[in-house]
Amino acid sequence: MLDRLRLDGFAAWFSGELGDATITRNPVPLPELVPTASPAASATPAATPTSPFELPSIPVPGFLTPTPVATDPFGLPLVP
Repeated sequence: MLDRLRLDGFAAWFSGELGDATITRNPVPLPELVPTASPAASATPAATPTSPFELPSIPVPGFLTPTPVATDPFGLPLVP
């Protein structure tokens, strides 16, 4: 009897529970990812190139850029 319960007990119990359950799914599970409004007309657009050959300034990994504050030997900003 114990062997039969070990083999089939969970499946028998779960099928009864599943039959009694009501599962309701949210139609919008992540509402924070749904766009709510378009940008305002007064918002300033991102910088766009003036000619097709001019690219915006994008930092490229691997190239050093100057840091506007004093840094330690590892390049981290110094704490005053």
